[in-house]
Amino acid sequence: MPKDLTGILLRRGALGDDDIERIVLARGYGDVLLRIAPLDAVGLTQVEVHGARDGLPCEDPALVEQLAAGGLAAFVHVNHTASQAVIHSFHPGGSQPGFAGSPGAEFDAKLRSEVGATLEAITAADDGSRLGIGIAASRTRALVRGRKLEVPLGTPTDLNTFKFHDRGADLDGRERLALFAFDAAALGRRLETPGRELAAHLAAAPRHAFGPLEGVRPQVVGELASLDERSMAAGGLRDVRAVELCALDEAVAFAGGDTVAYWDEHVLPLLSLIGGDPVVGPEDVEDLEDLSLLEALVEIMPSQAPPGGEGSMLASIGDGELGPLAPWARPGDEYAGTIFTLAPERLLDAARRFAGPQLGQLMEKLERAWYRAARPGQPEGDAFTTFRRALAEEGQRDVERALRDWAELRVVLELASANRLAVALFFYEA
Repeated sequence: MPKDLTGILLRRGALGDDDIERIVLARGYGDVLLRIAPLDAVGLTQVEVHGARDGLPCEDPALVEQLAAGGLAAFVHVNHTASQAVIHSFHPGGSQPGFAGSPGAEFDAKLRSEVGATLEAITAADDGSRLGIGIAASRTRALVRGRKLEVPLGTPTDLNTFKFHDRGADLDGRERLALFAFDAAALGRRLETPGRELAAHLAAAPRHAFGPLEGVRPQVVGELASLDERSMAAGGLRDVRAVELCALDEAVAFAGGDTVAYWDEHVLPLLSLIGGDPVVGPEDVEDLEDLSLLEALVEIMPSQAPPGGEGSMLASIGDGELGPLAPWARPGDEYAGTIFTLAPERLLDAARRFAGPQLGQLMEKLERAWYRAARPGQPEGDAFTTFRRALAEEGQRDVERALRDWAELRVVLELASANRLAVALFFYEA
């Protein structure tokens, strides 16, 4: 089947990767995803620019024109499903006559005349990792908040990962939890920065840069400014909120905030499931009727406790996997923080194992055990299909919510692993 394409094609070697990145950043899009892929077989370089918030392509003729400083630059968009085909080329002398229509012989001739290769040859010259809009291909980088992050292959790019975000006001509880990845080394340097300089930096951060802690910014800025040339460490300022604002300022990837109860009772327990067969007896059926399929899965399926047993803050995260963010905190001391560091290795391994068809397989096991307990001796043909459909309809929203949280969690953990970032849990009230 013919492959789609949305990107900008340049002559191979006309611009270096650093030049392309500089031109993209100068356009002022804000946070973006940038892919620069060599297509050596056809003598071209493919440039893809997507918004970091929604993963959608940036369609900007001015960018194409600026990339033409080194020669040809052609924006090409082909969507076979929608029967769309567009070419808009620039040379150093200016814009060239374009094409807008459908894929076919006329489009192929125009593309060949502009870039010297057919669509089939262009897509075949790529490394095969490009699966379409919304999923990161190879060589994708996130340019966010002045940083350059490697985006692992296959990462969903439409989850608003690079800004703090909450699931919304209609959730069943005000106590929320979000996870984020941050640069721990940069945070350490912040704590050694002169207070006056750090205060000015935090004061100049964009509005709502600190999410639910935005309200404490004026107080923290004032305390830091009073240190003048002394750092927090040198001045003996042990302000947990100041450290937390600095951590959020160094944060680059976020999993959307959901209620603490939902994370603790629905999402994180999924990562503790160890497979096996569920055991559902006739005496359990009445209790299960009040549960969604996801809730029943967590309740019935075998699971494994975290190291050291259930945690005191979150049942599925051991106390030994959490730590205070402030560097001066000591075990046993009273600590009034809202952000805690997380050892992410076990969760990342569990999130990877949980990927793919595992959830569907576990659900089907539970559905069969549930059906047999509720309707002993009855055949598993159409009646079982109807039973499954009813459970799915009633619990679909719950499953979608949990899968969204799981996906956002895994993206943050993968980005942290790929870029040597620390991971934190952020408890707050909506």
